[in-house]
Amino acid sequence: MTFIKYKTAKTFKEMENIIKYDHLLHDDDYPKEILISLIDDDPLVAWITQISKGKYKFNSKSIVMVDIVLYCPKTSQDNMRQWKEDCIAYISNKFGIDNIMTATYHDTTTPHIHFAVIPVYNDWLCWSHYVNKDIIIKPRLEDDYINDILL
Repeated sequence: MTFIKYKTAKTFKEMENIIKYDHLLHDDDYPKEILISLIDDDPLVAWITQISKGKYKFNSKSIVMVDIVLYCPKTSQDNMRQWKEDCIAYISNKFGIDNIMTATYHDTTTPHIHFAVIPVYNDWLCWSHYVNKDIIIKPRLEDDYINDILL
């Protein structure tokens, strides 16, 4: 089973669509819970606000945002709260709490959390730092997630 998936946004329109559909409208038939949100109305305003705070560097090929989805293994409801806290801590440690634009928990048949993240490394928008360069399909994030959270 895959425990982590991601989608990258290279343009502000892609970022807006990901946040709109994967965080706000996704799985309307199932309960969802906003765990973290720096977004009031406009994802672009939130992104610019975050970027201007950090004075991050980027170029025309930079990934402006990544939607990271962490899937929950089968667990009891008692452990669900702890799993959510562990996931927030995990993503916060990887990217910094200030770089999480929103985190939304979806209680579906496969519970999961979407994190909209600004991928910063050494003051640069640098998603490639977080992805295994030899096997692009298999991110280092999944190995870390399995070792840090699931084991």
